[in-house]
Amino acid sequence: MGEIVLDAVRKTYGKTLAVEDLTYTVGEGQFVTLLGPSGCGKSTTLNMIAGLEDISGGSITIDGRRVDELPPDKRDLAFVFQDYALYPHMTVYNNMAFGLKMRKTPKDQIEARVRDAARRLSIEPFLDRKPKELSGGQRQRVALGRAIARRPSVFLFDEPLSNLDALLRDQTRTELKQLHRDLGATSVYVTHDQEEALTLSDRIAVMSKGHLEQYGSPEEIYHHPATEFVASFVGKPRMNLWTATRVADGYQVPGTELVVPVPRGAELPQTVRLGLRPDEIGIAPDDAGIARVRLVEPIGNATDVILDLGPERLTARLTGFGHFTVGQPVSIDVSAARLHLFDTATGLRLPV
Repeated sequence: MGEIVLDAVRKTYGKTLAVEDLTYTVGEGQFVTLLGPSGCGKSTTLNMIAGLEDISGGSITIDGRRVDELPPDKRDLAFVFQDYALYPHMTVYNNMAFGLKMRKTPKDQIEARVRDAARRLSIEPFLDRKPKELSGGQRQRVALGRAIARRPSVFLFDEPLSNLDALLRDQTRTELKQLHRDLGATSVYVTHDQEEALTLSDRIAVMSKGHLEQYGSPEEIYHHPATEFVASFVGKPRMNLWTATRVADGYQVPGTELVVPVPRGAELPQTVRLGLRPDEIGIAPDDAGIARVRLVEPIGNATDVILDLGPERLTARLTGFGHFTVGQPVSIDVSAARLHLFDTATGLRLPV
């Protein structure tokens, strides 16, 4: 159980439109991430699902039951907050048991559920401690354990890993993915971190300025972005994007010698926004090359090479350590790159 349906959901604050006509379905047992920059409306959307914010229009249903007029405690969901929201005067055990006690759950069930959640999260040794005696990662596990002990039909997560350092964030993300696989509960997760979204999700809802840009699988979002915004927001390093003009063999970036071929017979406009992923571009030392190395950024398992391409910039990501020097001329190979074309007026993807 746990299917969530948002139908034309809106949220306004006075004359300010925060969320605009959101319509999509979170399937039973799916892990769906709301992804976007700060202020795009993703946390507001999560709060509306939770009942912490009233909707201004549309409807929200969970398992076919309309819930947008119900209080949070009647929606059968658990919320994991960014700041953990633990009671400092209670032990870990009592923090995890508190919601169950409020619902008058029998004591033996409380004991069993808390112990089971603690075992899943490897926090059994900490059940008698207070939150101040725990690390940030341990506190986050307690917050997760409290939600798991509830056994709701829906889990809601509001940037739960943002307060953790990079190494612990990666570890906890892996554990969270395994936990979802074990529990199989419907989950909605808010983040601005695209790596979290791509790693964890069955589906991703990319938001910008209160509206939905694209809803799809991680592969669809990455390889077939529906809009220029999605293309520029998802992917690290960011997609190379230029305004390009049609020539006989394809599209040329003005002021440069870079021509990207297009399929023969494709009916495309004279001017487009052209996108190429950095990890699909090949470069090689070439005294007659059309670009010059501006900066080399080794990151261990890969190297980002930033190039001056006439008046434009281009980023290529190479596997391993790339042995290039600043000022070195290079040739550019885009034969293996996927072609991403967007309408210059609407930003919508063009069929290629």
